[in-house]
Amino acid sequence: MTQGGNIFRHTYFAQYHDCDTRQRLTVLAMMRYFEDIALLQSDSYEVGLDYYAKEQVAWLLNKWDIRIHKAPVFKDDVHVVTQPMAMRRFLANRRYEIIDAAGQVVVDADSQWVFVDMARRRPARIREEIYSKYGLSDEVETLPAPPALGEPARADVVREFHIRKSDIDVNRHVNNIRYVDWAFDALPEELALGGTLRRLQIHYKKEVHYGEAVSARTEMMEKNGHLVACHGIYAGDELRCSLESCWEKP
Repeated sequence: MTQGGNIFRHTYFAQYHDCDTRQRLTVLAMMRYFEDIALLQSDSYEVGLDYYAKEQVAWLLNKWDIRIHKAPVFKDDVHVVTQPMAMRRFLANRRYEIIDAAGQVVVDADSQWVFVDMARRRPARIREEIYSKYGLSDEVETLPAPPALGEPARADVVREFHIRKSDIDVNRHVNNIRYVDWAFDALPEELALGGTLRRLQIHYKKEVHYGEAVSARTEMMEKNGHLVACHGIYAGDELRCSLESCWEKP
């Protein structure tokens, strides 16, 4: 970890249902751990779920950049570390690492979050008490962000989904991890089952709610010896989320 706010650690266990056909921890499970550890840190400072409900505020994800060097496998202890890096106005950057038993960083990720007034469903300026709780002294002048993503130029694979009650999270919209699940369902089968994911980038653009229908569209291409999938999650023709996944060939 680099200079930033307070560091928080928690250890998870790679359970069978969190792993793929080759017993590797899936990126969906990693993202669940990342989501969970951020909430655990916030709760430890008394600015977690109870605070959000009382103050009618929330942190909503804006962007992800996840890099997988070596995935943990079934029965591994998964040591996750997170650190708020910087805040400016209504945006905040948070970093994550997964560390193996030898102390090596096997996964690292950068994320950007938006602080939201949930009553108005609009971004709100981050409160001074939150800066101090996370060990950040003041807002920065510039806030770096994971790169912007485009949308598929064509649809090599398309899948259709209807939003279920189980897709909705505490913020009353589709949980951020579900978009990845949809996108990966629109991968060629040989890649989804036999490929090795090395990088996943996500840009959330607009919420999806219960009762809506969405389509996942994927364009496949090759870059620098890797297979790259450009994904878009659409409600009708409106792009709700852009994703890009980079894979080693099966």
